[in-house]
Amino acid sequence: MLDTIDLDQRRQLIERIPCRVRVPDDWQRSLEAEGCAASQANEFRAGMRYRVVRRAVVQLYGSLPAFPRPEGYTGAIVQDFSRHGMGVLYHEQLFPEERLRVLLPSISVEATVIRCRRVAQSCYQLGLVLDRDYRLRELLA
Repeated sequence: MLDTIDLDQRRQLIERIPCRVRVPDDWQRSLEAEGCAASQANEFRAGMRYRVVRRAVVQLYGSLPAFPRPEGYTGAIVQDFSRHGMGVLYHEQLFPEERLRVLLPSISVEATVIRCRRVAQSCYQLGLVLDRDYRLRELLA
């Protein structure tokens, strides 16, 4: 369904779905920066990361048998992305191998959770690997 809606419908859906992520105050400044992100000394990345803050809608599917998830849409915050992956702030803990779809105003991408780290209550940092490579302009449009 998400692939068949137009740009205006995507934007309306993103605005309408509440985002329950509670970003801590000390993270607010880091979310204000936009542009190319430098890698840390202990990071091994396949491509350049681009920092961006965008509201998004997440649809979970393919949940793990031990942790069934309800169907539906929830709000999230895209923190950064690259050709191969995406960083997302989400309101609850997800586990590696869980599948989801991230709806941005310009595009809908399917991904697999590879990492989840608790930042604060109702704020988890997800590391996603995308099902296919994307050009930066596809994700930014």
